[in-house]
Amino acid sequence: MHDHRVDVVLEAIRSARDLGVSDGLFLPGLISRLGHRTLKQAARETLVAFGDEVVPALRYALENPHEQTWVKRHIPSTLALLPTQASMDALTASIDSPDGFLRYKIVAAMESIRRDNTGLPPPRAAVEARLMRESARYCEALTLRQNLLDHAPAARGTLVERALGERLERTLDRIYRLMGVLHEVDDIAAARQAIEHSEGKRRAHAIEYLDNLLQGNVRKRIMPLIDETPLPARIDHANLALRTRRRDLYDTLAQLVYDADPVIAAAAIHFVSTRTPGRLTDDLQWVSVHRSSTDPRVSDTAAWALACGTAIDARAAAGHGLPTVELVERLRRVPIFQFVSVDNLFRAIESSREIRYAAGHAIGTEGTTEAVDLLIEGSVGYSTAAGGRGDLAAPDILGLEEVLQGAPSTRRTWAHEPSVCLRIEASEFMAMVSDDILLAQGLFRLLLSTNGTEARHSPAHRPAVNIPRAVLQPVDKAMLLRHHPLLTHAAPSELVALVNAATELSVWEGETLFRSEDAASLHLVIEGVVQLESNGGAPLVAGPGATLLVAETLAGVPAGCRASVVRACRILRAERNTVFQVLCHRMDLLQDLFSGALAMGRSAPRQDMQTDSAGIVEAVTS
Repeated sequence: MHDHRVDVVLEAIRSARDLGVSDGLFLPGLISRLGHRTLKQAARETLVAFGDEVVPALRYALENPHEQTWVKRHIPSTLALLPTQASMDALTASIDSPDGFLRYKIVAAMESIRRDNTGLPPPRAAVEARLMRESARYCEALTLRQNLLDHAPAARGTLVERALGERLERTLDRIYRLMGVLHEVDDIAAARQAIEHSEGKRRAHAIEYLDNLLQGNVRKRIMPLIDETPLPARIDHANLALRTRRRDLYDTLAQLVYDADPVIAAAAIHFVSTRTPGRLTDDLQWVSVHRSSTDPRVSDTAAWALACGTAIDARAAAGHGLPTVELVERLRRVPIFQFVSVDNLFRAIESSREIRYAAGHAIGTEGTTEAVDLLIEGSVGYSTAAGGRGDLAAPDILGLEEVLQGAPSTRRTWAHEPSVCLRIEASEFMAMVSDDILLAQGLFRLLLSTNGTEARHSPAHRPAVNIPRAVLQPVDKAMLLRHHPLLTHAAPSELVALVNAATELSVWEGETLFRSEDAASLHLVIEGVVQLESNGGAPLVAGPGATLLVAETLAGVPAGCRASVVRACRILRAERNTVFQVLCHRMDLLQDLFSGALAMGRSAPRQDMQTDSAGIVEAVTS
């Protein structure tokens, strides 16, 4: 189970599954493999096959402060596949974890259990207490960010402002999910979608629904944060909840410098050093000394900021070395990193190793796929087997497409001048992508766009296929999905996992399948006819075998069109979260979809919908 060879460990996992859970000797090894990029799916399937008997062991690992972080972060999704009271209790016991990402995983798993087992009572007291704490966290980020922008408008778009904005988004997401655990998961999700993406009556009805649903202190605290309360009143509400007042710039920066989140603290120190040099020196000195053992990224940033502030010339600061936060500041200008959270930018750089290249030195060769190289200084040239040549200057990224596809490189790269790269091994980079749904969605959005524009492709793909009248097996549905250009590179066995996670539903003539502002979900039409309409576009008709909103689902954008049922339908639907839950555990499938996205992004011109003389819409090249 602990061998360094993956094939040996996979065989050991299969043997453990055959032997069963009667011998608990296997459980620690299986749980430890949840943190392995390649082995986590096999380990999870084996643990789930053992049934409820493994829940106590999973709970122990989840609560163990010495357990490896990424092992713990994959335990909630494993417990979600065992939707019992014991699993819910195990998740509830760790709902106050200091790890924000783990809290997100725990709440998402609780959501999944409540959706799969509606008769299971929610842990109301624990969830309401967590809701109050998350709302306080939201209020704090809201007031700090607004204080910063009020006194330093130039702070908009800086690293610290972006980090605070992401904290607001993550916290609000957990608030909605916790409300779903308390009440009906799908109803809360629908209300959230309407509040965030709709206007007029639909949005007003969603706000009214939540206002009537929530009770007591939870209602008083949360509703002003999500309803139509103007921003100034919302800020006042947040300050009142925190029993504080609006602060000036330096009070706000001092509070951020001491923030418990090392990413926020480091970003705040970076802002102080670059926008208000010479200020908060005493605070930076204290942080540099007292956080060196617990938060080295914070103490290193403070030491660098102090060196920059007191250096006689730039060489003194340069000799001190660049902290992670300065590298993050440089790399976030690269287009791909616009989709990467500040937390994950830190993770990417901290998992890399610095490599310096002399002029003319080879960086990458054809036929290899070893890593992603983040070019932070210098410039490089490249040539392809087809004779193409080009140049890249820092900051930029090398080897991204090859790593996303798991394919060998087709070009050679070399340094034009002395250059510095941060190298992230391919396995680590793909683990980062699979663990961050927003990053994966951003990559799909980038690969499927033209000059940053979205909706490049028709929302429906309608292959010429005949569907047998017999009951379709999962593999039959997988083969139908495989007709879509985005899915054509995927192995049928991998798509079967997606089919098994999806839901089949019946929709009657005249009903609405989805609205333009709804979150996109992958649909496969098995029977019947659906008509798609968008503002200013001709209707598009899709029949059996058609796949709908595949690109939109992967890109994490709204549906963008309205679908109504023309003839009663049977539909296979995979919600966006369901799709990415499958992808995060199946790296081969994720890389196959990236291959499809790259192929579509290179070859397909923009599609417009035009109606032929029979009234059936054809997707034609404009």
